[in-house]
Amino acid sequence: YDTKERVYLDYDQVMDLCETFNILYCKPLFCGSLDKAQNYQLEFPSTIFSMFSLPKILNCNNFAEGIVIKPLKNTILSTTKGYNRVIYKRKHPKFIEAKSKFLPQSKFSFKSAYSGDNLVAEYELLALLNTNRIQSAVSKSGYPNNAEQVSSLKLFIIDDIFVDYITDNFEEHT
Repeated sequence: YDTKERVYLDYDQVMDLCETFNILYCKPLFCGSLDKAQNYQLEFPSTIFSMFSLPKILNCNNFAEGIVIKPLKNTILSTTKGYNRVIYKRKHPKFIEAKSKFLPQSKFSFKSAYSGDNLVAEYELLALLNTNRIQSAVSKSGYPNNAEQVSSLKLFIIDDIFVDYITDNFEEHT
């Protein structure tokens, strides 16, 4: 991010700067067309351990959670939510954090869910709480060793759930 111009740098510029100043960054797994990137095989061994000079985990399926697809040149897209950089995340189904057992294909109105019966919204929020989300939170904040850290982890998870919920349903409650 260029703080003077208030614009994001192109990723190829970011990579050059990271290389120049020896800053850790994620190197592309693939460069090519959007069509080929969208069809990139999602089940592949994680390469993150090698970035930290860690040994490969033997006898373990240490798969990557997914991939991030973005252009090397910064691209801005105008949407109903404003202007956004073009970045698309594809997660392997094993790592998806929002699995609704209650309403598998439904989209509902935020207003109607909260104007009377809160049951639908409650189920949708509970569906966002799952093992993958908790493991993801622990990997970001560390394993809690005391009551204060457990409380902090709970707040982190709740905040993460609400951010996903609001993001996924934003157009429906305006």
